[in-house]
Amino acid sequence: MEVTTKEEIIIVEDHQPATVKVPPSNAHGSPIWASLEEGDRSTLVQIPSYDAHWSHMWAFLEEGFDQIMSEGVNHAHYIALYTAAFHFCRSLRPPSDQTGLWFVSKCSGAYVLYHKLLQYLNWWLEVLKEQSTAMQDEPLLRYYATEWARYKTGTNTINGILAYLNQYGVQSWRDVGRRNFYPVYTPLCGGKPSFSTTCKVRPGRLVGAVLGLLRRECNGETIDHTLIKEMDTWKSQLPWPVEKYREPGSEVIFTENNFSDLLEEVDERLQEGERRIDRYFNSDIQIRLFDGWKIPAPSYLLKDFPNLLFHDKLEDLRRLYAISVRTHWELDQLRTQFGEHAKEAGMNVVSQLIGEGNGGADGLDLGMYVDALFEVHQKYSKIVAQCFMGDVGFLTSLGVACRKFVNGNNATVPSDTKPAELLVNYADRLLRRKDKTVNEGKLESSLHRLGVLFMYIDDKDIFREIYSMRLAKRVVYGLSVSDEAEASAVSKLKEVCGSHYTSKLERMVTSVNVSKDITDQFNRNMEQDTGGLGVDFSVMIFGMNCWPLRLSNTGFVIPPEILSTYERFSEHYRMRHNGRKLTWLWNHSRAELTANYLNRKYILTDKLVSKLAVLLQYNQYDYFDFG
Repeated sequence: MEVTTKEEIIIVEDHQPATVKVPPSNAHGSPIWASLEEGDRSTLVQIPSYDAHWSHMWAFLEEGFDQIMSEGVNHAHYIALYTAAFHFCRSLRPPSDQTGLWFVSKCSGAYVLYHKLLQYLNWWLEVLKEQSTAMQDEPLLRYYATEWARYKTGTNTINGILAYLNQYGVQSWRDVGRRNFYPVYTPLCGGKPSFSTTCKVRPGRLVGAVLGLLRRECNGETIDHTLIKEMDTWKSQLPWPVEKYREPGSEVIFTENNFSDLLEEVDERLQEGERRIDRYFNSDIQIRLFDGWKIPAPSYLLKDFPNLLFHDKLEDLRRLYAISVRTHWELDQLRTQFGEHAKEAGMNVVSQLIGEGNGGADGLDLGMYVDALFEVHQKYSKIVAQCFMGDVGFLTSLGVACRKFVNGNNATVPSDTKPAELLVNYADRLLRRKDKTVNEGKLESSLHRLGVLFMYIDDKDIFREIYSMRLAKRVVYGLSVSDEAEASAVSKLKEVCGSHYTSKLERMVTSVNVSKDITDQFNRNMEQDTGGLGVDFSVMIFGMNCWPLRLSNTGFVIPPEILSTYERFSEHYRMRHNGRKLTWLWNHSRAELTANYLNRKYILTDKLVSKLAVLLQYNQYDYFDFG
């Protein structure tokens, strides 16, 4: 809207509503007069009469508004202005046959008062602007802070005086669709015209004044912080020159030889700048100002970065990352260098292990091999977490590096399956009962290390194939350290590749417990029915679709000594699992035999059932002639 003179009344487009609520003529109520003391009622004589011309009413209100915006009014004067505003709103009513539309008519006093108020505020702000034309720097900020505080107090008072206009005028207009009308306090402090509108006339002076104070504070001078904080309501509307902005004191000259001291100096300056920006600016401005920090990286940055990694200078690495994120240093190149350094570290530890061993790669100690690679992974993971704040780019570089030194070190090349074989051999050694070097506490830690390195194996299908065959041998021949350890190992693989990858391995582990339950149930039934089998018997029942075990066609003839047990169990299983067919894997079955010879007892353990069948023949014959 345009305002050319102080007296001009602004006309807006009229809308004809269907119905409008008409306020009662005594809406302000009589008790307001009773609240005045006798000595204050003389003020009421100055109030224009109810039927006075609107120009006299506005002159009275304008004079009161001037006093409010400059020094304030007492209670009696406030009541007088409220009454005059009430009279103004109900003046200039249209003919009696259109009383239902009086508040939306351009002829209503409420309509005229609303636009006279906007006109008055435009004039007042123009006065403020003219008074500040010659001001610069701190005097300009001090002037605006003072006038802004006065403006907020004054406009809040005016909003209370015009409460009747808000309730019965503005609300009625908005109810009939006239959305260009707002409650009085909105155009006073949030709409147009507003205090920030005037500030936008010469925004460069205000921005320059604020930056000038910040530079003085950065140089050690004491400044009045309230001058900046007072602008919180409207300073976000100023067009800050972000492309030219640089935090005061950030012009660091990179001439020092000690890289650590340089990083500490830059980090301290940037932290001080962050605290200053956080103290004085809202979040939107902070983002734009941070983007404006452009401190050029020193030429020797990429050369000295590997030295920080090699000497484990974690605090310097933290500072370097914090500076790089805020000042747009070469983060991508730093990530690449970090990955190369981690890869070289992994390659070197394996080469040292091979060089220290007697048998080269073939004589490599698997425990030391896994521990060395795991420690490299942990070292650089700690750097990413603590120094680089878990940066995704550095994590990605570390992942690439780990895949390279796990699959392409001197112990694994040139075979593509060697990385998987080494880890399977390590797992098999951990989970075998004969390994006396691993206790229960260390076992879980070792399995965790296995899971971490397994994450970076390229050919995980080869690993699963070899691992399933080793698992089958441990279970079938009773070499596993425990069922819980086997389940824990499979769970570590599941965490990396999911349940689809480990489904067959999980079924293999589960079938061991199922087989134990079936054996116990069968032995109890035989004990109840026949008094026992006469032999110790246990069976393992595996699903052929998940176990890598095959039947050997040797034409095995079941010895009479175990034939009855074989028949009884087959019948027992058929009765409880109708439709399932058992295929006996005699080539994987084991037996224990007790022999009596020359009044001495010999126990032959862990023998194949096929050997048992041969030895049992000597119960009937002393010798056999194969000639």
